[in-house]
Amino acid sequence: MFSLRSLLSEFQNERNAGRVFRSLAWVAIGAVSGCSSSNWIGPAAGIPVSDSSPAMLALATLEPQTRSTATTNASTAKGEIHAQGKLMPARGIARLSGLPGDRVESVLVRAGQKVKADDPLAIMQSQKVRSLELEALELKIREAEVAFQARLRELQIAIQSADAKVQAAKQFETLAATQKNQSMQSLRQVDALAEQVVRLRRLREDPLTRAAVGAIELETKELEVEKARLQAEQAVQAADHQIEQSKLQTKTATEAYLAAKETWEETQKNSPTLSLEKQAAVLRLQGDESTLRAPYDAIVLQVLTERGERTTTLPVVEIADVSKMVCIAEVYEADVPRIQVGDAATIRSSALTSELRGTVARIDRVVGAAQLRSPNPMARSDFRAIGVWIEIDPSQTEQAAERIQLQVDVTIRSDL
Repeated sequence: MFSLRSLLSEFQNERNAGRVFRSLAWVAIGAVSGCSSSNWIGPAAGIPVSDSSPAMLALATLEPQTRSTATTNASTAKGEIHAQGKLMPARGIARLSGLPGDRVESVLVRAGQKVKADDPLAIMQSQKVRSLELEALELKIREAEVAFQARLRELQIAIQSADAKVQAAKQFETLAATQKNQSMQSLRQVDALAEQVVRLRRLREDPLTRAAVGAIELETKELEVEKARLQAEQAVQAADHQIEQSKLQTKTATEAYLAAKETWEETQKNSPTLSLEKQAAVLRLQGDESTLRAPYDAIVLQVLTERGERTTTLPVVEIADVSKMVCIAEVYEADVPRIQVGDAATIRSSALTSELRGTVARIDRVVGAAQLRSPNPMARSDFRAIGVWIEIDPSQTEQAAERIQLQVDVTIRSDL
């Protein structure tokens, strides 16, 4: 029998704390069983006891899973790491909700039903309103499109008319240039006639040849030459004027053509239907949000609302892809270095018909407080843990999928 002083001395020694606790446990077991102190057996008396004996099983339920006992118990010494875990679909649980404030019009699925990707799950009341708004907007888009096409045709006609004026002005300019060339040729002919008149005057002024050229004839020739010169010069001036006018008309017609074409291009870019189509896209998006659809092939886990209820931030339907199941174990941070990807693991629970097998597939990087409490009331719960993902054997996926979020006992076999 231990004295109080010896007990305090033993508790101060960290290496013997576990032994003292087990000794006290044996004292408690003996008291409960009604045995005398001389008949008590176990580590306190220095007598080995089988791991399967009722006393050892009782002791296992009493020992807390503290750091000292977790690193010195028999299973850990054999390379086993124990932790609490939770069965989950590998892709997690999709919790689908509608826009807050909307109202559920109809629920199209039930718990346990299999759904395909993009299948509708529930319809919100706002879908009817969005549908009516979309129909009205699509009618407005069609009307705007008709008016827009009519405007484009008007601008196209204006472009064609401006182009025709440009071509006519160019032809007029070409004709004016031709007329000027003809007038210049006539002026050169007049110059040739004027030279002939000069020769005739010289003959008239020469006494020897005076008789050959009559005075009246010479005056008539001179008058004809002056008249022809005047007409030719006027024709040249008229041709120059026409050329200037035709160039001005060509410039004006070209500017009008370019302006009409630019207006047509800008009008085509800035279609009045663009903004309306954006509004229609927004309404379609809102309409899609009014219908909850499955993001992937899955099974419906829970339907959490009824027809007529208002939606909040809480989910309406929960679905999950159970084709691949995992167990997320919360392993004490000091034990994680001993775990490697590929290590075998077993998963047990009274809610399972048989234990599940799996392999470590991933070790999280984030360290946090443990969220799963051990069923052992004396187990430590205020330790830091790291998530270890264990992929369930594919042959047992269906069994694991029957108990989603079940808390289980996990044993990981480590070679380190």
